Formats: sequence, C-alpha cells, structure tokens
Amino acid sequence: MQITVVRGPAKGRTYLLGPMRVVLGRDEAADVQLGDPRVSRRHAEIRPGDGRSWILQDLDSTNQTFLNGQRIRQSELREGDEIILGDTHLSVQKAMASSDGAEVLSMRIDAESLRQTLGDSGDWNAGGKRLQEALFQIGLFADPSLEREQIVRNAIPIFEEGVPFVKWAWLRWPDGLEQPYVAIGERDGQSLDDKSLDPLESLIRRAVRGRRGVVSFERVPTGDGASPSQSMSVSGMAVPLLSRGEDDSVLYLERDFRFPPFRGEELAWVAALASQLTGHLETARLFGSLQGAHERLRATQSQVNRIEKLALIGRLSSSFAHDLNNPLTSLLGFLELCRRQAALVELEGKIPDYLERAQNAADYCRALCRNLLAVARQRPFSEGEMRPISVTETIERTLEICSSALQGIGAEVEIDLADKIPLEGDASTLQQIVMNLVVNAADALAELPSDCERKIRISARDGEKGVILEVSDNGPGIAPEILSSIFEPMVTSKDDTHGTGLGLYVVARIVEEAGGTIEVESTPGEGTTFRLTMGTRLNRLSSDEFDPASIPGDVYEEYS
Repeated sequence: MQITVVRGPAKGRTYLLGPMRVVLGRDEAADVQLGDPRVSRRHAEIRPGDGRSWILQDLDSTNQTFLNGQRIRQSELREGDEIILGDTHLSVQKAMASSDGAEVLSMRIDAESLRQTLGDSGDWNAGGKRLQEALFQIGLFADPSLEREQIVRNAIPIFEEGVPFVKWAWLRWPDGLEQPYVAIGERDGQSLDDKSLDPLESLIRRAVRGRRGVVSFERVPTGDGASPSQSMSVSGMAVPLLSRGEDDSVLYLERDFRFPPFRGEELAWVAALASQLTGHLETARLFGSLQGAHERLRATQSQVNRIEKLALIGRLSSSFAHDLNNPLTSLLGFLELCRRQAALVELEGKIPDYLERAQNAADYCRALCRNLLAVARQRPFSEGEMRPISVTETIERTLEICSSALQGIGAEVEIDLADKIPLEGDASTLQQIVMNLVVNAADALAELPSDCERKIRISARDGEKGVILEVSDNGPGIAPEILSSIFEPMVTSKDDTHGTGLGLYVVARIVEEAGGTIEVESTPGEGTTFRLTMGTRLNRLSSDEFDPASIPGDVYEEYS
C-alpha cells in the first residue's frame, strides 16, 4: 500500500509502505515530513503488522491522530482510509505502478531505521539463512588489505544464500553521479563487463538519489516490437552503500521469470548485510589511503636522506678537493718543468715516458678534484672546448693509471673498440668514467677465490643514439637489495675499508647531464655489466677552481 497527502503543505506527495516503520511529523528525521505547523515533530507512525498489514499509532501528539474522523491511539489501516494529522489529510491507497511501468517498493536504510527494524523483528531468516549467521560470515572478510572489489566478490555468495538472484552488480561513481559508472558483476556465475551488465537504470537512479533501498517489478520485452505476451518479468533490487567514502556505490541484484519478485522482507535482509559490507569497504578504502600516505612519507623521507647525504658529500668532497688541488698545482707545474728540461737536454731512455705517465696521472687527479668540487657545489655542466676524443687512447691511458691494481689481482683486460667512434669534448671526463667502472670491477674480482679466473671486458661502438660503452666483469655480482639504488650517493657494496659510494654516483651524473643513459645488469655469482649510451658530445662538470694547465709559459721559464 501507499499513503498520499491530499490536503496540506505536502499535498500530492506519495509514500510507499514497506516492512519498516514509517514516522510522520515535522521532524527532519521523520520518514514523512509534513511541514504542517499543527503537526507534532513525531506525530504518528505506521509499522508493519501481521502478514501484509500496517498499523497506525499515535505518538502522544499534541493535536492527536484521527482515522476516518475518529480519534485513535492505534488502528489497522485499510485501503480507502483517511488519516488526519492537524490540518494534513492523507489517503491510504493500493500501491500504483510508477511512471515507467514498474511497481516499486522503497525503504530507508539508514542506521537508525535498520536498528529499529532489527530490534523489532528479532533474528530474521531469509531463504533459510539466519541474519545473525550471515552478518558473522560477512565479518570474516574484514581484511583491510584486500581490494574492495575482492571484498564484494567474497560477500556475494552470502547474499545469494539468503536472497537468491540470477544477476548481481556493484556499481561505483568515482567521479560523481553525473559521470559514467564503473562496475563488476555476474549473471548465472559468468562475469559481465560494463556494457553487458544492463541493470534497471531507473531503479539505480531512484536508489542513489533517494538514498533508499528500492525493489521494482516490471515486464521487459524480449525483442523489438514484441507484444505484451512476448515479455519477461524482471525484478530488481538496488541498495546504496552509504559510506563516508569518496565515491557512491550501489549493490544491485536481479531476478527473472524463474523467481518471484523481491519482497520487502528480502530488501530489509539485504540492506542489513549491505550496511556491514559498507563498513568493510570503507575500512579497506581508508587502509589503502593510509598505505598511500605511508608510501608518500617514505618517499619524502628518502628524499630528505638523499639531501642530507648530498650535503655531507658537499662538505667532505669540497674540503678534500680544495686541499688536494693546491699541491696538485705545484706537482703539475714542476712536472711540466721536468718535461721541458728533459726536452732541452734530449734525455734518452724511459725517463721522458715516465714523466709523461706521471703527468697523465696528475691530470686525472686534477679532473677528479674539478668534478668533486662541481658535484659538491651542484654546478651545472660546461661545454668548454670541444675537441675530438680518441676513445682508444683515452681508455689505454686510463688502464695505465690503474695497471698496478689490475696486476695485483691478476685481472685480464679485454678491449674491443670500434675503429671510428665519433666523440668530442673533455677527454678527462671519459677517463673518469672508465676509471671508476674499471676500479669497481677490479674490487669485485678481488672478492673471488684465488683459483678463479678474473676477466674485465671493455667495449665501445657507435650506436643509433650515440656512443655505447660497456664495462663488464665475471665477479660475484651486485646484491639484489642494493642494485636498484646503486647510483645513489653513499651507496656501496664494498666493506668499510673500500669505496665511498661516490664513484657510480658521479659517473651517473656525468652521463645523465650529458644527455645519456646508464644501465646495470648483474647476476649474483656470474658478474656485472654497466652499459652507457652517450651522445657525441661529452661535457665536463664546470668549476671555478684554478686550472694548472692555464699557467702561462713564462712562469715556468724562471725555474728553467
């Protein structure tokens, strides 16, 4: 049945009666808000009776309740009755079909209404399944680490045991009700996508906008132009999941001709379970938000740690490089004097060669100082003077500098270089890259047992995106737990007596700032390969430190 306001401020409004009590009055929380000044805030209520009957009861109202002109305290309603509350008159009628041809039953599903219904009805049963048992089973899925979609899928069989159906769907509007929904669902155990779900749209809209549980029954044609006899009965149920979350969602159930239409008692049963399911979905959403916040916090903390490391690097490397640069200036100056003097007296033998090697090593140390200062002060790269770089000569010169370390561990170095490699810029920058990678490889090989073969392979070739340089070894490899952070500052796989955690960081910065990329492949027990892809121009880190190579020639002459 339904009640319709035929006189009063709310004239024309119709309210369906279901299995839950309906409060009439001026209170904002009343189910039927009359807006009549002569009506009490909670004037009267209509509650389900035995079978399919409803009882009207006065709630100690100021102006009392009248039924068919008689003052009553409590009375059973019948079709055609007239209820008088103050100046408001309501008519009791048989429930009429909705504007779209569907018979509709709706009820409030807020916490207070469900509490009253459950309190009055005791332990409900639906389909032979006790409500308390179903609520307990729903609670077993209260794992906040599960995805919300999985929580819904886990709960569906429990709903189906109490209230059978042929199709179900969970529809969500993450971006608001005006946007398309996203959904999951099944029909007869087969998964459905958004397009094949085909829920009763009018029913869904009533449930979401009215924030009520709704049941409808209608006949749907089986084909275009079908006659009324060529139709199929469909009963739908839509229960909005009223949470405090960021999106609206609805649990939708559907029956076809194989089942009778959904009843009001079944709607109340489903709504009770849905209210607990809503709590679990909200907990899972909050847990996911908490995890996201935790991940963002960890990322921020990692960034702060990195900044602190860089600050420490700045203090250490700046002090070290500055102190070392002063004696290096004198060393390079006097080496140049020795070379000039040797040329004047035309020395023979290995002395000129030794002097040249010493100056190459000092030049490398100068480059290290310059790059350390630039890294410490976060200096940009500077193009400087673009000169052709002899990749073969630079690599051979680098191997000469670290030859003692390689010979000390018995390492065999294999060089595979293409004939012409187009690269220009600062040769000392390439030298620093190769030096760091080779020394790292040597340190790794030193960890192998004495009877193991130790090999380092250096290859360079011209690729589509620039020069490709690879340095590989057959050492023990890099531990998986630090492989992803190997290019971060202060990260090293060596013990406290070897390595500072700066070498690969500087190499990565040089390569990336020059527009290249660096990759590492490492398998524990098999070895490691560093692959660098560089453009044809290799710049150097800029520094305003004094460059010994810029000393005028006449300065040396006073010592000669």
